Amino acid sequence: DGKSGKILSFNLNGDLLSVYQNELLQKAQNFMSLNGDDYFLFGGNFYAGSYDHQLIVFNKNKGEITKKFIPIDHKKAAFMNFIEARNFNKNPAYFSHAYNPYIYKINESTIIDSMFFDFGSYTIPEEDLNKEYGDIREFSMSMQKSGNVYGFSNQHLNGDILFASANQSGNSLHFYVDLNSNKAMVFNRIENDLFGVKNNEKIKYHHRPLIIDENYAYYSISLEMQNEILNNDNVLISSQSDLNNELLDRIDNFEEGDNLAIVKLKILN
Repeated sequence: DGKSGKILSFNLNGDLLSVYQNELLQKAQNFMSLNGDDYFLFGGNFYAGSYDHQLIVFNKNKGEITKKFIPIDHKKAAFMNFIEARNFNKNPAYFSHAYNPYIYKINESTIIDSMFFDFGSYTIPEEDLNKEYGDIREFSMSMQKSGNVYGFSNQHLNGDILFASANQSGNSLHFYVDLNSNKAMVFNRIENDLFGVKNNEKIKYHHRPLIIDENYAYYSISLEMQNEILNNDNVLISSQSDLNNELLDRIDNFEEGDNLAIVKLKILN
């Protein structure tokens, strides 16, 4: 709870186990701890004026900040203040954030290595990042019109394969990178057979997985939104499994205000 500066711990049944509060935890967007004592806290440019760094390490036992990383550019902080869904991965342990071409490898209490991603001629020129923008909307519209790749995010490391997302000219891109060969595969369309509906569509934001864990990917979906989509498609009976049938039934009988559904998919070669 970044607003109140609290870390709330739950079990897998949703029962509250403990609450830890410290004002130093305020404004944190995302956090992760590998040992239960040292917490990586990412506040991005919302930390401007507080810590002057986007990423800090907080020691729970000492109740103090022990390290700071990624200094804040106060000129950019006025318009590059994004709220991101996720910034950390635990296994392997790394940190990343939008508009930063680096992925940082971390241990229990510090950054130990990094990887740099070069988008070649589609890289955002540094002069574009140093211009004056009125607010985040003006900046985002400028990036969208530029033709460059922007919003590099949603990184998932799975062995030697990196999955990530980005945007170009208002369109969503997904790509896989083989870290051994440095070869990349980029695509902007997906054949969606998740619900027994085999259709080819442009990638949208909701196609981004929440997390990839070994050979599985996890997505969140709105039952109401999927109901509207499926009403315009023909369901292919031949591609339905029992799980697909169960999900289709829930989509068909959704109630307003239903929670998002979490869908687990197996990744095939």
